[in-house]
Amino acid sequence: MSCEKAFGKLIRTNGIDYLIYVKIYAIYFLNTKACFPLLVLMLVIFLLSLFKTYEMILQFLTQEFEHEVESTRKLLQAIPEKDLSYKPSETSWTMGELAQHIATIYYWYVGTFTQNVYDVATDQLERGDTNDIKETLSLFERNAEKARAALRSLTEEKLQDNWTMKAGERIVLGPMPRGIVARGFLFNHLYHHRGEMIVYLRATGNKVPGLYGPTYEESNKG
Repeated sequence: MSCEKAFGKLIRTNGIDYLIYVKIYAIYFLNTKACFPLLVLMLVIFLLSLFKTYEMILQFLTQEFEHEVESTRKLLQAIPEKDLSYKPSETSWTMGELAQHIATIYYWYVGTFTQNVYDVATDQLERGDTNDIKETLSLFERNAEKARAALRSLTEEKLQDNWTMKAGERIVLGPMPRGIVARGFLFNHLYHHRGEMIVYLRATGNKVPGLYGPTYEESNKG
C-alpha cells in the first residue's frame, strides 16, 4: 500500500481505529523499511486521541453528576418523616437508614478521587439521626458539595491510576483503575439504592417523583 493511500485511510478513521492502523503499518514498516513518517504521524494522532477521550469522559462524568444530584435531591425530599421507620423485612434497612446511606455515598467521592488508598476505618463522618429527614437532607447537601469539589480535582491521569479501599489492614475493594471505581462504587451504587428507595415509597403509599421523565401515575392522570 502506498503512503498516500495509507494516509487517506488514516484521516477517515476514528480514535479506536488508530491503534489498529499503527500496528498494521508498524509491521509494514519493519518489512519494507518504508513510510516511517506516516507511522510517526499515526502514533502522534493516536496518543492525542487518547487524551481527548479521557477529557470527554471527565466532562460526561461531571454532567452526569450534576444531573443526578438534582434527581437524588428530589427523591430525598419526597421521603415523609412518618415513614422513616418502615422496612420491608427484618433484615432490611429502615427508610431512614437507606436515605442516610444514599446521602453518605456522596461523601465517598472525596476518598475515591483524592486518595489512592482510602482507609474507611480512619475516616469518620458525622451522619446524624436516621429518624430526622431534615438532618439527612443537610448531610446530602454537604456531601454533594464535597463530592463536586473532589470531582473537579480529577484529571485524566488520576482516572487511570489504581485505587484501593481498605478497612484497617483488610482490603475491601481493589486495586483497580479509579475510572472503574467511579462508575461502579459511586454512580451505579447510588442508582441501585435510589431504586430501592422508590420501592419503599410505593410500598408505603407515598408519591414517587419522576427522575427520568414522568412517573406512571403522572402519565395516567385523568
